[in-house]
Amino acid sequence: MQVFRKRHTAKIILSFFIVLFLTGLFFNTNPCLLQADSTPDRTPTLSTTHGTATAAEMVAAMDIPADLVISSSLARASSVHQPVLNFPLPLDTGRQYLLTQAANNPYSHYGKNKYALDFTDCVIEEDGTTKDLTGVENVAIKAAAGGTILKFVWDETKNFDPNVDKTQPGNYVIIDHGDGFTTHYLHLAYNSIPNHLRKVGNPVEDGELIGYMGNTGSSSGTHLHFAVRYLGEGQGMEAILDKTMLGGRLIPDYVYNGYYPDPADFSDKKGAHVLHTLDCFFSGFPIRGTTYAAISTGNAADAPKLNTEGSLSTELDGLNTKQGYDLVQLSVTLRVPPEATGWLVDYKFLTEEYPEYVGSIYNDAVLVETPYSEFKIPGDATIQAPNNVALDPNGHMVSVNTADIIGMSPWRSVSTTYDGGTATLTAGKALPAGRKIVTIVFSVMDLGDPVWDTTVFLDNFRFVTPTHVTPLGTTSFYAYVPPDQVQVVFSTDWKGSDVVMTLTDPNGRAIGRHTVAPDVVHDLGPDFETYTIFDPVPGDWLVDLYGADVPPEGEDVEFKLIFSTVPPLNLPPVADAGPDQKLFVIPPATTAMVTLDGSGSYDPDDDPLTYTWYWGNSTAYGASPTMELPLGTTLIVLVVNDGTVDSLPDTVNVTVMIPAVIDFDPDTLNLKSKGNYVTAYIELPPGYDATQIDVSSVSLNGTVPALTKPTDIDDYDSDGIPDLMVKFDRAEVASLLTPGDQVVITITGEVAGIAFQGSDTIRVIK
Repeated sequence: MQVFRKRHTAKIILSFFIVLFLTGLFFNTNPCLLQADSTPDRTPTLSTTHGTATAAEMVAAMDIPADLVISSSLARASSVHQPVLNFPLPLDTGRQYLLTQAANNPYSHYGKNKYALDFTDCVIEEDGTTKDLTGVENVAIKAAAGGTILKFVWDETKNFDPNVDKTQPGNYVIIDHGDGFTTHYLHLAYNSIPNHLRKVGNPVEDGELIGYMGNTGSSSGTHLHFAVRYLGEGQGMEAILDKTMLGGRLIPDYVYNGYYPDPADFSDKKGAHVLHTLDCFFSGFPIRGTTYAAISTGNAADAPKLNTEGSLSTELDGLNTKQGYDLVQLSVTLRVPPEATGWLVDYKFLTEEYPEYVGSIYNDAVLVETPYSEFKIPGDATIQAPNNVALDPNGHMVSVNTADIIGMSPWRSVSTTYDGGTATLTAGKALPAGRKIVTIVFSVMDLGDPVWDTTVFLDNFRFVTPTHVTPLGTTSFYAYVPPDQVQVVFSTDWKGSDVVMTLTDPNGRAIGRHTVAPDVVHDLGPDFETYTIFDPVPGDWLVDLYGADVPPEGEDVEFKLIFSTVPPLNLPPVADAGPDQKLFVIPPATTAMVTLDGSGSYDPDDDPLTYTWYWGNSTAYGASPTMELPLGTTLIVLVVNDGTVDSLPDTVNVTVMIPAVIDFDPDTLNLKSKGNYVTAYIELPPGYDATQIDVSSVSLNGTVPALTKPTDIDDYDSDGIPDLMVKFDRAEVASLLTPGDQVVITITGEVAGIAFQGSDTIRVIK
């Protein structure tokens, strides 16, 4: 989830520095002076300044407590080197389901596929130095995730059980994580499993010490054999864990050499720097404390420099991506406090690309991704990052090309070396209940080329927890609104004077006491406040509780969500397009006006209906529309809607035809006569040729077909117009008729594809 809003920083700036700033403006010597770059081309102006921060220093500068940090790295996010697992893992039946990790050296075996990872051979530190851990038995092994002891083998000496020493995985621990997932830690040192873990069912915390690396069992050298399995050993499928799913630790601070392709898998450290209160002191940073972190596509330490150079540029070594350059990533994996419902971090986006290259391929960007980084660059100036939570109010990533939306301006980069900057923005995400670990990857990168620097300031990382509010303080947390809600009520109750609640929906819309909108109803009392939101946006809503007037010790606030989870039962409407219609057109006309009748449609809930009629490429609306139709039969579909759902379609056939003159013989039909045939003479209007009548289409009263022979064309009524003579089976006709003096005989058929109809009246006797 992304929250987009200004944050106001309370800080004291000595009058001396204000005077210094104003003096510098007058004499054009102030290092905080804004001077827009004017270089028209992409020629870099290089800097000799160097960033110096380690990942740990950057994390500390962002105000993240050290006891919550499991790991941090300036490495590529897909190569975070201290795995911690969050279960359940995604299962992919298209892969080989085994994750196993062991040392890749002459003393041990290796995993069965390319995703096998090792944590114990040679290691590369962030400074590029290499350390060989082969054979080291005092390396602590920690649980990859929390769970319970499923199985273990503990042998105080190698003589305890010969089978353990020779044919089994030695001393080991298997942890059950639920949902069918287990992790396996094999070949642990003798007598190294803690006593409290030597009992099936005992709990294990993530990151808890479970033993030391050893060489027990069927092992040819000191190492850890680690595996993740699904549905037990040898049963069902086993789970594969992609490298990009990792973030945390099994063995603290160690990485197998082969896990990184080369030292360039780390960010260039020039792109990371810790800034202080007097650096860029008009930027609004630090938000909290006296330090903050900066990651940059150039030298991050350049941020406070005088803005007089022509578009400062530094090409970095280290990380690059396809079509992306100067990638700097800070990845951090944290323990989640038990009461936390989400996390937030404040950031500011600054760039030399502004304003010259807004809307171009030089679309430098910042990403904040969780639970891992998997962004892709499919084309110029575009990034696909489904895990990114640093978004503008329209849900797009924060980049040079969204400068107008995120409020970038030259005055927001005053006291920095950059030509444009944003107000302070906030990124964050809700955490599922029970989540113990979270990994967050901060990235900044050049797009289009590796020049013209872009930098992101990061500060005030915090976990959000309800619901104690301090005087003039804000407590923030997330509340999840499921899909398909008719309405949701955000409700607070307290004992004290005034706690102000404001909301931000998942799209970044802010809702407060002054909001006037048709979908928002606000109610405020002396000890409560509610917002009723109709048709709410599903997802994580940010709730801010501000202690406007509370006791010195603070105020406990009860927060509740009240859902209308199941909408009122809505029965679908029923469409009735009316009976089929037949209309006559008098030649030479070829079209007829028809009025449809959908008045038989209804809604069981008595909701008002809207009517939509479809035929061919045409549409009509209303219960009884009138339209012009051509000769022939037109199938028309009616769908009605009750304001919520559509009905099932109903159809009506409208046939526009020409009239025919029919003479039926005999004029009096005796139902007891024994003859074989009855006869009909068909005469068409001028312009139509009776010789073109399709005899196979002719029928009597829509039931009895004309016989294919005998037929004849002649002027039977001597009016100068040819007639078609056809015959019908007398018995079939008699079976349809009942005695009467005025019995209607109707003949229909087609001539040259055009329908015709005519009638005659006869006497029927018995």
